[in-house]
Amino acid sequence: MSEKCNRNLSLLLGLILLPLSVFAGPKISIDNKDHDFGTVREGEVKEFIHIFKVKNTGDSNLVIKSIRPG
Repeated sequence: MSEKCNRNLSLLLGLILLPLSVFAGPKISIDNKDHDFGTVREGEVKEFIHIFKVKNTGDSNLVIKSIRPG
């Protein structure tokens, strides 16, 4: 193949594969993103526990580096 043909083929493959790389990677899915613990009075001591179910629906590893309250 000529150099021009190789370059055109590479460009074509790049254009075809580029959209696939945009959609690749980890994707987080959370069933219920919010939880209401109700009314808490100032000074009241309570233990609050809620489990958020997190799932990776992407095609590579999902790494959660930090979590903060909303």
